Amino acid sequence: MRRFRFPLEVLRRLREREEDSRRRDFGQVVQVQASHAQLIEWLEVERGRVSQGALEARQTGRDQASGETSPTLDVRDLAAWERYRIAVERRTEQELGVSRKIAGVVGERRQALVEARRRREVIELLRRRKLKAWRQALERAETLELDEIALQTWRRDVAAEREEHKDGSPPRRSRAWTSDE
Repeated sequence: MRRFRFPLEVLRRLREREEDSRRRDFGQVVQVQASHAQLIEWLEVERGRVSQGALEARQTGRDQASGETSPTLDVRDLAAWERYRIAVERRTEQELGVSRKIAGVVGERRQALVEARRRREVIELLRRRKLKAWRQALERAETLELDEIALQTWRRDVAAEREEHKDGSPPRRSRAWTSDE
């Protein structure tokens, strides 16, 4: 019998490529999300460091005002700490907004990947069913062929034995003439 040929093989390959493409897209956006999460984590650490530095600068200013230490802190230093703290907080808020957008894109790409996988699996299921039906048909054809060979062999044996005993001599017991032994 001829080889198995799936009529939708081209479509199956196309669906595999589509799924691979969606998987790559999803992987890329997840990498972007991970690197962006690292940036936000760094900004949070920096915000804590800046807040701590600003508190220390204020405390130093208070100490200087009370005369406990020598004046080394400038008002410009306090203003610089405050500007930097505000800038870090703004950047953190901006990046959190970007992070929400990236999360939305991740969700969309995940959904696209799931849909592509589902579409490929439908074709794969159809292919498996067709292959199973083809194998069953192949087995039936082989069984019929073997049955036909066995039947022809039996007929040939019976015909040969009949030819051998045409002259009226009794047939000897052979498997061609007996049903059970």
